[in-house]
Amino acid sequence: MSHRVVALCAAFMLGPIGPNGTMGPNGPFGDDARGAVAPPPAAHGDAYYSYSLSRQAWYRQDYPEALRYMQQAMESDPNAADLALDLARLHMEISQPEEAARAARHAVDLAPGSVAAQRLLADSLFLIATKDSAGDNADNGAINQAYQAYRKVVQMDPDDAEALLNLGKLQISRGDLKESLDSLQRHLQLAPASDEGTFIAAQVLVRLSRFEEAEKLLETAVQRNPTNAQLGLALVDAYEEQGNLDAAMSEARRMEQRRIEPIRVQFVLAQLSQRMGKPADSFEHLKKMADLMDARPGEFSDADRSELELRIIQTLLDAGKVDDAIARSIAGAHRYAQDPRFDLRRGEALLVAGRSAQAEALFREKLKAATGEGDATQGGTRQQISDTYLAAAARQERAKRLGEAESLLRKSIEWNGQNAAALNYLGYMLADRGERLDEAITLVRRALVSDPKNGAYLDSLGWAFFKKKEYVQAEKALEDALSYMAEEPAIHDHLGDVYYATGRTDDAVRAWQQALERGAEHPDLIRAKLAAASPAVTPP
Repeated sequence: MSHRVVALCAAFMLGPIGPNGTMGPNGPFGDDARGAVAPPPAAHGDAYYSYSLSRQAWYRQDYPEALRYMQQAMESDPNAADLALDLARLHMEISQPEEAARAARHAVDLAPGSVAAQRLLADSLFLIATKDSAGDNADNGAINQAYQAYRKVVQMDPDDAEALLNLGKLQISRGDLKESLDSLQRHLQLAPASDEGTFIAAQVLVRLSRFEEAEKLLETAVQRNPTNAQLGLALVDAYEEQGNLDAAMSEARRMEQRRIEPIRVQFVLAQLSQRMGKPADSFEHLKKMADLMDARPGEFSDADRSELELRIIQTLLDAGKVDDAIARSIAGAHRYAQDPRFDLRRGEALLVAGRSAQAEALFREKLKAATGEGDATQGGTRQQISDTYLAAAARQERAKRLGEAESLLRKSIEWNGQNAAALNYLGYMLADRGERLDEAITLVRRALVSDPKNGAYLDSLGWAFFKKKEYVQAEKALEDALSYMAEEPAIHDHLGDVYYATGRTDDAVRAWQQALERGAEHPDLIRAKLAAASPAVTPP
């Protein structure tokens, strides 16, 4: 889900600014200038003559000529607000938002009570803010200017639905989720059939953990527009975020039956099946996805196909079909010879199957091939091999084959002694079993050398100290972990255990409740601890 909301904040879901989706004088910025039906500006003589020539050129879509004559008109009558406004509209039509903003500011200065001028200023600033502003590259100064301009528009015209929508987008980018929701809800009151407004408002509601409201909003919209892929997938996401995987699967299957975005929906069905512990079903959906892509070969690159094939191999491993995974890895290595990951996946499958000698021989061959390309390539290959051992170890650990998992983790560290993830994994596994706690602490501390602010690693360190009954150090490490990962339920759970062990039952109960509220992985175990502690809890 977070990935669907980060993109919304970066690009503000930039779509049509105006209600009819056009950017020219035939759209939200004015009358049909090409037909010259707009009333002439309040100007006379040379200004009106130049303005008329500009409108004719505009109608012919001769934009350089239209711009030249419009600028001549402004020079003849620089105090004509209508001329400044039309100049801004022309700049907007030819995708010059910076020039449009300058002209719109002039129009606002000349006619401060003009809603049209203020709206055009806001729209041009919005385009500047969204131009080349993906992710961390967003221009906060431009965003704030557009935000202030739209606030002024809404003050002047509270019923401007499109201004409220754009204001809501900008508020999301500023992190003002509650204010954004207010703007979007006002937008939907004015435009209840707005699919874009519904989608964005639902995304905000999900981020605010108001899942039922998001679902109700999207369910109504999907009933109104059942073929809208964006709304349907947003509803799937909302169900999934709440943990209602059955409802998410039901909606995804509805989209599958209606043949809505079939490739994308098969991918969603595969992900949901994986989350529901049904890797065989996940494999079938990915296979259908591959068949659909094969039917449209010109639309997908080799990179797209190799990514899907690698996911299929991983799903086969999840389903325990190791031989099939090996066979597809070999075929993939032949088909996508430049992609080293297929040999790595084959090595992972061999490790899971217990054929360690074959895997090791394959890895040594890969390392030898990389040696001739320079130390950097060799180092990268060692990292990839180390990560492959780590992935195989994780599979064995999930299957409760802890001895095999530990052996694979040690091999991972042998290939790369700075693999922080492997060091932490082994350290936490030992700590969780209460075994070799000094070694566990040493391993996790080695992981923290390369990533000292990693909340997961600090949690592992705190847990190892807790198991060793060194509660002061455990509490410090866990509180440090929480400062970096405040929403991680496991850290709250571990802190609760520390508080309880040191006689602070009230604090322990609060920490365990925080873990439950954040979706703890084993809620029944936490509820059991709460029940055991409840007789000693001090009433509020």
